[in-house]
Amino acid sequence: MVNKLEKRKLLEHLLLEKDLRERANSTNLNKCSIYFNSTSNKMTMAHLLAIAAITDEDLSCQTLSTESKTSLTAVCKIINECVAAGWVEQYYKDKKRYVKASNVMLDCYVDYVKFKESCYKNRFTYYKCEFV
Repeated sequence: MVNKLEKRKLLEHLLLEKDLRERANSTNLNKCSIYFNSTSNKMTMAHLLAIAAITDEDLSCQTLSTESKTSLTAVCKIINECVAAGWVEQYYKDKKRYVKASNVMLDCYVDYVKFKESCYKNRFTYYKCEFV
């Protein structure tokens, strides 16, 4: 059973997420951020691609498919679009294709994190509510 405090925190979080979506759709976010925020699968893929780039992890399309719970066909299509846009780098090791976020995508990610932080700050300053 959800208690009163948990309900209040949950409501604040849900309202924040709603605000983030609305602001993301109405602001001048870069194309990369808009693209990867368009579906939850793309958002998950973006996280995995960025982690691979930051940690120098070899991330295959198959692993990306499994971890994002997206079909391999869809992952390959998305990756090909992102490589063409310059958001994803691909490389080959032992004849196997690996992918990771490009520096362009990481820069876009930094901008998006700053956008989210401003939303959090504005939201919780306005409601004088602590985020736990």
